[in-house]
Amino acid sequence: MGMPRKPAVETTPDGRVYYVDHRNGRWRVHDVAFGPPHARPHQRRRLAPGDGRAGYRYFVSEDGEQRSYRFTSDDSRDVTVEVFDAQLRRAEYPARGRFDGGKHYSP
Repeated sequence: MGMPRKPAVETTPDGRVYYVDHRNGRWRVHDVAFGPPHARPHQRRRLAPGDGRAGYRYFVSEDGEQRSYRFTSDDSRDVTVEVFDAQLRRAEYPARGRFDGGKHYSP
C-alpha cells in the first residue's frame, strides 16, 4: 500500500479505467446496464464509464471486493476523481443472486 497519495483516475491503453483512492486502493470502474433493452433478461452488460445507458457504476478492488452505485437521473456519469470518490463512498454491496419476487411477496 505505501504512503497515502492524492486520488487519481488512470486509464490503460486498452480503455480500462481505474480509480485510486486516498488509501492507495485501486478500483476498476465500469458502468453497467441490467436487462433489456441493453442486455438479456436477468443479465448485466458492462459499459465504458460515462456511458449514458448505464444504470449502475461498479467499483471492483484488486482483491475482488465489489461495490455498486445506482445512478439517479440527476447523477453525473463523468470520469473524474471527485465523481468517483463521491459515488464510491455512497456505493453499496451488490446482490449476488437472481431476485425472486415470490420469496418477498407479502399481501
